[in-house]
Order: sequence, then structure tokens, then C-alpha cells
Amino acid sequence: MPRILGRGGRNLQAVRAILNAAAELAGQQIHLEVLGQARHTERPQRRDRNPVE
Repeated sequence: MPRILGRGGRNLQAVRAILNAAAELAGQQIHLEVLGQARHTERPQRRDRNPVE
């Protein structure tokens, strides 16, 4: 399953905001439940795009 939550859950907050706005426009309510286990893995360090020599 791809990782979509992003750092600090910002992607998830954006998805919730979009779903809430769409539901409100339709006169509905929405409940989003996220299932799964949190993965606490270290991300590889980003290399500089323009290294200085």
C-alpha cells in the first residue's frame, strides 16, 4: 500500500479538507477512518542537487 500520509499528516489533512468540502456542497457529512499500522522508518537523507566542490 503506498504511503500517502506525508510528514506530520499534512496530506491526510488535505484529503480530509477536500472530502469535507465536497460533502458540504452535497449537503452531506463524511467520516474518514484511516486503518493500518504506523510505520516509523527513517527516510534516506536528500542529497544536494547542486553540490559545492
